Amino acid sequence: KLCRPRGSMSPVTGKTPAMRSILIYVLLAFLCHSPITDAWSVLVLGGSGFKGHYTTELLARSGHEVTVLSRGKTYWGVLKKLQGLGVQHWACNRTIDVDPKEGPRPGTSGLAACPQLIDTSEIAKSFDVVVDFSTKTLEQLKQAIRLL
Repeated sequence: KLCRPRGSMSPVTGKTPAMRSILIYVLLAFLCHSPITDAWSVLVLGGSGFKGHYTTELLARSGHEVTVLSRGKTYWGVLKKLQGLGVQHWACNRTIDVDPKEGPRPGTSGLAACPQLIDTSEIAKSFDVVVDFSTKTLEQLKQAIRLL
C-alpha cells in the first residue's frame, strides 16, 4: 500500500510541492514494482522525518541499500527502527549560514560541512538515486545538486 499514491493526492497545478509529490510517487512506484536484480544505492535527505521515514523504510524493505542524511533528531524512535533495517545514518545540518553583508555561504556550511560528503571515499560509492525531503531554500537545493 505504501507504493501506491493515495486518491487524495492533489493534481499537478504547476506548483513545486505538487510536482515534487508526483515525482516522489513515480520514483517509489518504479523502485517498488521493478524486479530487483541489483539493489540500488539510495540517499534520502531528510529520511528520518515525518514524511521521509516512510519512504526510507519502504526502500530498505524493498531490498535497496539506503543511506539517510538528517540532523539526527529522533522522532518516535525512527532512527533506531531504520538502522535495524540496515539503513546507514549520516548526521548533518543542512542549514546554510547567511552573512548579513555577503549573503548565503554555501561553500562552508550546510551540506558542504558534512564530513561524509567531504570524504571522497564515502561519496565515491555514487548513489543511484537521491530523494530529498528536507530542502527548504533555493540555496540548499543548488548546494545539493552541486555536491551530489
